Amino acid sequence: MLSPALFLARSIGKPWKTPHVRIIYFHGVPRESLNRFVAILDHFGQMFHFSPYSVALDLLAEGRINRPTMVLTFDDADQTVHDNALPVLADRAIKACIFAVADYVEKGTTYREKQPRAVMNWPALEKCLASGWEIGNHTYSHPNLTQCSEDAVLHQLERNKKCIETQLKCPVVHFAYPYGQFNTRTINIIRKSGLCATQATTQRGQMRTGFDSHFLRRDRIDLHRTPEQIEALMRLADRLYWMRHLRRLAKLATRRS
Repeated sequence: MLSPALFLARSIGKPWKTPHVRIIYFHGVPRESLNRFVAILDHFGQMFHFSPYSVALDLLAEGRINRPTMVLTFDDADQTVHDNALPVLADRAIKACIFAVADYVEKGTTYREKQPRAVMNWPALEKCLASGWEIGNHTYSHPNLTQCSEDAVLHQLERNKKCIETQLKCPVVHFAYPYGQFNTRTINIIRKSGLCATQATTQRGQMRTGFDSHFLRRDRIDLHRTPEQIEALMRLADRLYWMRHLRRLAKLATRRS
């Protein structure tokens, strides 16, 4: 039996049966959350076909997506993704994309959080590549790009891209924003730079034919939520996400008054 929240969300949300792409993202997959991670895969596997990042976006750009399609991504190259998620996804033939921060990889840890997390080294990322995964650009040291100068934005992307491509001998063509922080200025700087083919944000929602490759939508998945709670949140976001922009405008107006 559906929970009241999911029943409501399915009633008012946009249909998921029509062809479209949905990108979801995680950070780590701790051992204690592995059962929840599997439950999420099982839940959404009933509604979506899982596809590699580049494949899904290419098919969408060509107008050849013929079913609801979901893409898995992971930010920061958390060690638990290698240890716990990789074996599970390999068993299911699901290929994901990792958005890596080269300075985190080289130091073996994140360092912009209150509780640092262990990060994969280059051999671990090579193992992910060998399993058919992709590696994307997440800047060299994970700053908030909206607070960076144009030169600093370009330096972050260019240095990270060069470092990953040198170490892993793979092309790095996709980019995701640290902290999900972006604005029109950063999008235009990166779009014009030619340093990546796509930019992934953290604005939730579906993507259909005619999408902007430099404004990809991604849904954050929190492992403390049940699959039904996650689905309800995603469906309600499809219908009500515009309210987030109203809240942002209201905050700006309050600051200026």
